Amino acid sequence: MTNFIDSAVGFFKSLFGGSPKTQAQPIATPQFSNYQSTTGWQDTGFTSTYLQLGNSVSTQETGNNTVCGDCLDPKTIGKNFFGLSYPGPNNPKTINGDYSYSYVPSDLCEYPAIGHDRRYDKLKIQGASGLFFDSKAIGADYRFIYEEARIALQPNLPFKYRYHAGLLGYLLSIPAHFKTIIFMKTHNILEWYPYLYN
Repeated sequence: MTNFIDSAVGFFKSLFGGSPKTQAQPIATPQFSNYQSTTGWQDTGFTSTYLQLGNSVSTQETGNNTVCGDCLDPKTIGKNFFGLSYPGPNNPKTINGDYSYSYVPSDLCEYPAIGHDRRYDKLKIQGASGLFFDSKAIGADYRFIYEEARIALQPNLPFKYRYHAGLLGYLLSIPAHFKTIIFMKTHNILEWYPYLYN
């Protein structure tokens, strides 16, 4: 019986290599000089590195001016409601000052806001005047409210995500309903309403 086991062990050693196992050496990790944690972004301490789409992008510097203009500016993250990045007027920007969607948020209620902002970009709508008065954005607004309500009504999600989603959906429903009523009134869609009560 031991001969059978020895021959089986010999067979597998010859099949997979009979040399003794060598311990894998760990990969050296970089040492960060000024590790700081900010809202959802870690400063690596390397002044010539920014994060873009999750990848490290090297930049060239001359003095204090960074040449990588398309890289995400970490100072613009978390500047909206509840310390979030996308729901609100102050979205993340690149170093050049252009709006950027490369930051990946951790709070689920930010994803409908990204979609809402992209729909506004596609419709070329900007600012509070578009939010309150542009009828082209009614569909984008109601889509945002629907997506936030779906997050708010998920019982298995943490309360913080549900609270943020519910409050953001409710807050946007106010200008969306206002805009819908104004649009319907100006197009004589609501003219039947007074006749119901006369």
